[in-house]
Order: sequence, then structure tokens, then C-alpha cells
Amino acid sequence: MELLGTSVVNMFVLSSMYILMALGFALLFSIMGILNFAHGAIYMVGGYICYQFAGEYGLSPWTSLLLSVLIISSFGLILEKFCFRPFFGNMNRTIVVCIALIVIIETTVNIAVGTYIRSIPSFAAGIIRVANVSLSLDKLITFVTGGALLWGMILFINKTAWGEQMQAVAQDVEGAILHGISVNRISALACFIACGLAAVSGSLMGAVFSLSPFMGDYMLVKAVQLVILGGIGSIGGILFAGLIIGGLDATLPLYVSGATSEAIGLGIIILLLLFRPQGFLGREVIKEEYGTLERKETRTAGARWAAPVSYAVLVALLSVFPLFVPSPYWIHILIMTFIYTVAASSLRTITISGQQPLAHAAFMGIGAYVSAVLGKELGWSPWLTMPIGALMSMVVGVFIGYPFARLRAIYYAMVSLFFGIGVIQVFFVFQRWTQGMSGLVGIPPLFGGAGSKLPHYYFFLLFAVVCLLVLYRFEFSRIGTTLRAIEQSHSVASSVGINEARYRVLALAVGCFFAGIAGAAYAHYNEVLSYTSFTLLATLWLFMYALIGGIESFAGPVVGTLILFLLPEMSRGLKTYSPFISAVILLLVAYLMPQGIAGLPATIRSRWFTKEMRETKDAGVGYDS
Repeated sequence: MELLGTSVVNMFVLSSMYILMALGFALLFSIMGILNFAHGAIYMVGGYICYQFAGEYGLSPWTSLLLSVLIISSFGLILEKFCFRPFFGNMNRTIVVCIALIVIIETTVNIAVGTYIRSIPSFAAGIIRVANVSLSLDKLITFVTGGALLWGMILFINKTAWGEQMQAVAQDVEGAILHGISVNRISALACFIACGLAAVSGSLMGAVFSLSPFMGDYMLVKAVQLVILGGIGSIGGILFAGLIIGGLDATLPLYVSGATSEAIGLGIIILLLLFRPQGFLGREVIKEEYGTLERKETRTAGARWAAPVSYAVLVALLSVFPLFVPSPYWIHILIMTFIYTVAASSLRTITISGQQPLAHAAFMGIGAYVSAVLGKELGWSPWLTMPIGALMSMVVGVFIGYPFARLRAIYYAMVSLFFGIGVIQVFFVFQRWTQGMSGLVGIPPLFGGAGSKLPHYYFFLLFAVVCLLVLYRFEFSRIGTTLRAIEQSHSVASSVGINEARYRVLALAVGCFFAGIAGAAYAHYNEVLSYTSFTLLATLWLFMYALIGGIESFAGPVVGTLILFLLPEMSRGLKTYSPFISAVILLLVAYLMPQGIAGLPATIRSRWFTKEMRETKDAGVGYDS
């Protein structure tokens, strides 16, 4: 009985914090169309600021909580004006900015306070007993505060003028503007509230549990689960989903291991979304632009020759690189670049159908672990296990993708996100073979006991060239053209007899196969595997390689991976601060190069042509008066 009571208490505590996080995330998505992947990092910073005031400066925890909320909410206003508002309606560039924010925030916290786990001083020390159930006052305060803020948000949104304006903007931005509503003001208010709620959650959870620089990753996933499962734009749905997820998280660990309970919970969510993708109380988003990655690449006669020549020159330069720079370290960096170029390009292959796969690194992990375990446990050759790992990744991708092929845009992205997280939990469940969090070691190498990295270098160069040639041929085949037609308008494509689901599953199969082969090759080159290489953050970095280079261009992932691998390494003397260099690159591209680095020549030509046309017009040449 006491165990049941404790589980109920934990359910309400966890649910209240999950709901507050999800409300903030949902506000930004509903009003601004933003998938704020930095929301978990903001939650984490809110907790650390509260700790700094309470634990280091000796202020009251309540005063510290208030200061944390004020600071983080004010930071939210800055984010809205300078990071979100300039990219309103452009999900790609917003994601780039969010990843840059995550890198900056987490690196800053690591440098400032380290990775040691800390706890915020208790808001109210003591324990009370109710019907043989022990309840700490901190948990009671957390639940009461969460419930009060939730009730206040419901009243604010439904009973105030600002709340009604928020609802109007969420339903129809253009209509709201026509009625005189200031969208910028409402967006700023939404960001102010969302960040404030994240700060409250981080501070209260830091007192009940503990603080760590990566605590936000877990809460971000929970927030996304609630928003999608409850229904986009539905507060009631978020409340209902919060109770379900909180109940699962509080009770399942009592009967099974933590990893198994997480895998079961995610499996339940995926099954529910299979039958009701819009969530419990939500309406399906049917706007095609929510999931579309705009692609404007066209191949003129000159471009048809320019691209192959450029690729040939690049391959030739890379072929002679070890002759001029024989450093094993730089050869290693380029080998890793080749592997991740294939992975990022295979992700782009899936996106050409208009889908956003947020589990791509997990498919790399499937290929890596299957190949590594077969090689280590059965003694099979890597040259046999690598194709098996790739095929397994493809089979799992098709098995998961087929029932969800009808889902579009944000729903497919979220289902894939949950699946990717579930794959990581499966790695933990089968730790007898994967070694779980300890990491898998003793993986058979590709080239026996070769001491030199040169055989690996030339193999992976050839590996990348062959994989990219196959992906290039696939994209510019009749199938690739059909996939781009589906991306532009799935309704029009269906009306002319194109089987949308079949083609999307085909793109997924190809993308997952090459992700699996890249992961398997990585495993046998590195000879050590860790689950951290295949998490959600790893998938987001694969997106970054494509977006920074230019996702509209086939060369984008190649260019983006080279830039984001090589430039930070050139400053490895500043190892602690090198993540900031990656973040600066992300921000520069987001603000100055909307088509990515690979699209920079086209952007320059376009601006030069526009300038020439303007000067010609001003001079009156070729125009009738």
C-alpha cells in the first residue's frame, strides 16, 4: 500500500513538471511554428541559476526561484527578437539556431560549473505522512506550484485579451494581422512565458532530484511526447498526456529495469500515434509547409558539368592529402568526415520526399551494433557483418516506416523521434551483448593489426565515393523526381496516381541502408561503440551537416560535414572552447547564408544579377520610357 501511494505521489510530481515544460514548448510551436529544441537547455539553465543564488550566494530558495524565472524569461524576449523572429516561418534555419543555442548553453555550463551533480537547497525541509505514505515537502510544493501555474495558464489563455490573441495567432496568423493583432508582441509574450515555465520546472526539479548539464535532454523529450500525444494546441490533451506519461514513469520502474520501462513507455506512445496521429484531443496539421524542407536546386547545362568536375577535383585532392599531411590525427579526422558525409547524405535522401527523420542516428546505431556484436560474439568477418548490419537497419526502417508512411510533416518527425529514443533504450535492455552504458569494446577491426591508418583512409575515401555516387544516381533518377513531386504537393502527386506511401517507404529503405552501412563501418574502424553516438542530438547534428552545407543541394551534406569537422579541429588547442566555434559557424550560416554554404555561389550570382538589372534600369538602357 505504501509503495502504491509513493508511486501516485511521484506520478503527480512528475506529471506537473512535464506539463509545465510541454505548455511552454506547445506555445512556441502553436504561435511561431518553432520546434524549440533548445527548450531543454533553457530548463537546465533555469535550475542552475536558482542553484547559484541559493547554493552559492546563500539567498532563500524562493528568492532564487523568482530571480531565475525573471532572468530566463527576459532571456526569452531576447531569443524571440534576435533568434526566432528573423526566421519566422523557416523551420530549417530555426533548427540551426536552436542547435547553436544548445551548444553554447551546455558548453558554458560545463565550463562554469563542471559536470558534477548538484542539488538546489530544499524549498521546505521536512516530511509528512498521509495514510502511511511519506511525502517530502519539496514534492508537495512542486506539485502544488505546478498545479497552480497550470490553472493560471488556463485562465490566462481563455479569459484574458492577450490569451485570446494568442489563440487567434495560433489558428491563423494572417487573419490575426488583418484584425490588428501585433504578432511580434504576442510571439514575444509566448517566448517570455515559455522560458519562465521552463525555469520554474528546472528549479523545482533541481530541488526534488538533482542538476546536471544534460538534464534538459530528457525533459525536452518528455515535453515533445506530451505535445504530440495530447494534441498540438490542446491544453486539455497535454494535461491528460502528462498524467499518462507521469504514471508510466512512476510505476513501470517498480516492476522492470529503467531502460525496459522507457522502451515500453515509448512503444505504447508509438502504438497510440499509429491509430490517432493527431493525439488525444488535437486536430491534424494538414499544412504541407510544416514538414517541408524547401528545395530549389535546378541543374542547368553548365551545372551538369560543373558539379562532376568539382567532385572529381575534391576526390583528387583528398587522394593526395596523406602525401602532404601524413599526420595520423588529421587522417583520422578525414576518415570520420567520410563516414558522417555518407550518413548525412543518406538522411537527405529521406528528406527529399518531404519527411523529417529524427531517428537517423539510431539507424546508424542499429547497423553499428548488429555488425559489431556479430563480429565479436560469432567471430564473423567485418566484410560480412557490415552488409548484414546495413540490411538490418533497412529492414527495421521499412518495418517501422510502412505503418507510419501515411503520416506527414510533424507527426512523422515525432514518431521517428520516439522510435530513435526507443532504440537507445533497447541497447540498454540487451546490455549482455551491447554492454549498455559501459560501451562495447573489442570490436574486430577492418584491417587486422594494421598499424598505419592509410589503408583505412583510402578504403573510407572509396567507401564515401561509391555511396555518394549511388545516392546521387537515386536522387536524380525517375524515383527521385517522383519523391520531389510528393514533397512539393502530396495531394497533387496522389491525384495523378503516385503511390505516396510506397515511394516514401522506398526513400526510407535507401536512407536507412546507407545509414546502417555508415554505422557499421564506424564500428569496425573505431573498435569501440557508445550509445551516445546515436542519440537524438547526434541526429540533429546530421541535420546540421546537411543544413549548413545546403539541404537544397546534393553537395550540401558533403560541404557541411567538411566544414563542421575540419574548422573546429583547426583550433583544437582551444579544446574547451572549440564547441563555440561550431556554434558560431551555425549562426553565421543561419543569418547570412539561407541556402547554405554550397548555395553561396548561386546566392552571390543572384545578388550580382539583381544589382546589374537595377543599375541597367536606373540608366534607362533597354527600357521604354
